[in-house]
Amino acid sequence: MPSGSQSVGFLERGFVASHSVGRITVRSASGSPAGYGTGFLISPRLLLTNNHMLEGAEVAAHSYVEFNYQSGADGTPLTPVLFGLAPEEFFVTSGALDFVKPGPGPDPAVLRSGLASLEANRNRPYYEEAADAKARERYIETIDPAAGAGAARRADRAARGNDDPPRYRPADHVYPWVDLHPDRLLRSIYSGKEFPPEQMIEEDARVEAARTARLQELRRSRARCWRRGYR
Repeated sequence: MPSGSQSVGFLERGFVASHSVGRITVRSASGSPAGYGTGFLISPRLLLTNNHMLEGAEVAAHSYVEFNYQSGADGTPLTPVLFGLAPEEFFVTSGALDFVKPGPGPDPAVLRSGLASLEANRNRPYYEEAADAKARERYIETIDPAAGAGAARRADRAARGNDDPPRYRPADHVYPWVDLHPDRLLRSIYSGKEFPPEQMIEEDARVEAARTARLQELRRSRARCWRRGYR
């Protein structure tokens, strides 16, 4: 290789490194965009950017970062992945060194969906005896002892107009309603400690954000293996 030239692997390494770079949208307390910049992940939950982008934790709390904010090889814009920031968990800044490290926050889509479900259930009666009795009777009527338990469950779902069970999403179903006590709080079955449902919904959104980031990294790693001929 001639002196001073780069191997084609340099381009592939640059492409891989680019996945950690995101566009930061700085917003005011009212939610209006106040500026744009870039930052990059230095760990799965830490983002590094300039101090002049996020000068304080209160600014970071209203802002967010988008990864995959770019066009593909054919020029078509890719689908960006958006994350809020969580400066209350970690935030270090230095005007002299001009850097700041806020932590990525919960998945905004999961958080919005969970809080909307909680709000929808806020005035819902905790227990309706008549409705429960009717549902129990309807279920018993669908049971055919000769058909087995699986057939009984399918018949019950069909009777309710739901051929497929709902996707298990604690932030949407469990914390906003299923696990709530009459006082509208959640309680640990191990310690008895009480939790507001909003706290658990937000925590589930954080887990989903971390799961999404990890899954994307695994997909990129698998794609790199395929490109290099590993099967």
